[in-house]
Amino acid sequence: MRILITGVAGFCGPHLVKRLRREEDVELAGLDIAPAEGLRCRLDHYFQADICDRFAVASRVAEFRPDSIFHLAGVNVSSSGAGATCAVNVMGVLNVLEAVRLHRSSCKLLITGSAAEYGMVPDSSLPVTEDTPCWPVGAYGASKYAATLIATDYARRSQIKAVIVRHSTSLDPAFRRL
Repeated sequence: MRILITGVAGFCGPHLVKRLRREEDVELAGLDIAPAEGLRCRLDHYFQADICDRFAVASRVAEFRPDSIFHLAGVNVSSSGAGATCAVNVMGVLNVLEAVRLHRSSCKLLITGSAAEYGMVPDSSLPVTEDTPCWPVGAYGASKYAATLIATDYARRSQIKAVIVRHSTSLDPAFRRL
């Protein structure tokens, strides 16, 4: 199985690579804007590319021909500014979806959202479920929610096999009490 991980140099990427290395017959490739020298994981292939560059993303998908993609690439406003956050989180997911549609329509795709999509959740609405309404706060939550909406619609219309997960950390607004 050929697996491509976008955002492989980020927080989650090395952990996912370590886990996938336990599987048999897995060929792992990573795509990230960071140079390969700083990578903290062992990959079979590494592509240094900007997730916002649709041609670079499409050519890497066409070249590697993954069976599955874990789309982990994303940034938060605190480190990048609102414009970069929206570009990476929204255009990044769109570029991956389009690359899959054009070059690898049989590929399975996992897209990471965020609990920040829910925004500030009052105690009376806990626990948060998939049916909890989204009221994102800030560029990060809004961009991740926009990416989720785009991915859901795009996958439905293009018949792409996509799963969207909303992970959470103690830093997500959904964990802050009103």
